[in-house]
Amino acid sequence: MHAPSASLKKILRDTPPHKLVFVIFSSKECFVCEKLRQHLPWFANANRENIQVMAVDVRKYPDLTIEYGVTGVPTILVFARERLILTEAGVDSKSQLKKLLKAALQAR
Repeated sequence: MHAPSASLKKILRDTPPHKLVFVIFSSKECFVCEKLRQHLPWFANANRENIQVMAVDVRKYPDLTIEYGVTGVPTILVFARERLILTEAGVDSKSQLKKLLKAALQAR
């Protein structure tokens, strides 16, 4: 899903408190982003009880990218109860996604 700032804020506000929101900032032109996107359906489905995943195309939504301080892609922002708890750049594998989820669950 791609969304501007208002939609992202709504998703963060409306997500149940027990769920984390993983916001993936990426670009279609990015090779590493493509590797990451291949794993997102599995990641979202395998962890659907604990997370919600949202994708943001930095080319379509540069204002949102600037608003959240994203300077490179792919970058994943993890939110818990509308609060940013983790930021990770360069994630492109299942094992990195698992590590990020574990860290996010501990950080919330």
